[in-house]
Amino acid sequence: MINQKLFLLPLILLLGYGCVSNPGSGIHYYLLTPSSSGTGVSTHRHLNIGIGPIELPEYLARPHIFTHTGKSQLKSNKQHRWAGSLEKNFTDVLATDLGMQLQKSHIEIYPWDRPRSVDRQIVVHVTRFIADGRSVYLDARWRILDKQGEQRKVATARLQNSLASNVAEDDFDAIVSLMSDLVGELAHEIAVSL
Repeated sequence: MINQKLFLLPLILLLGYGCVSNPGSGIHYYLLTPSSSGTGVSTHRHLNIGIGPIELPEYLARPHIFTHTGKSQLKSNKQHRWAGSLEKNFTDVLATDLGMQLQKSHIEIYPWDRPRSVDRQIVVHVTRFIADGRSVYLDARWRILDKQGEQRKVATARLQNSLASNVAEDDFDAIVSLMSDLVGELAHEIAVSL
């Protein structure tokens, strides 16, 4: 019995040391945040606006934040992760930013309680949302549907923002902040198109 304890003690100490001795193994979690800048779009109409569904590229359905590292290569950054579902976070932030743009309108997130209870439905398909080098990109197509579900408008956005020259290319806090800004710019373009 004593031999077993003597054998297990160094093994337990070695495992415990391995778990606490790697200070660089911390995981960082990020959220998109609503834009704090921008002025509202002038409109006299009070509309019920429905946001969604919103579709993101499949590679964004993972918890890791990806960056573009070559012509067709993505890099998974396992220590830098989204704090939850990016699709839900993106939808919430877009709805909040759109609400700030269209201050007289009511914003609902898909699915809503009653079919066709909204005056306008905005369906968004994001085709690119990623950092590549010192730039961050958001490409999206959206459709605006009326109360009867008829398509009123189709539009696209190709948005880009760059890191400040004094910010490191792998500063994920700055990258996610720029991504948040691009969602705000998308909300502005959608608001103007209504």
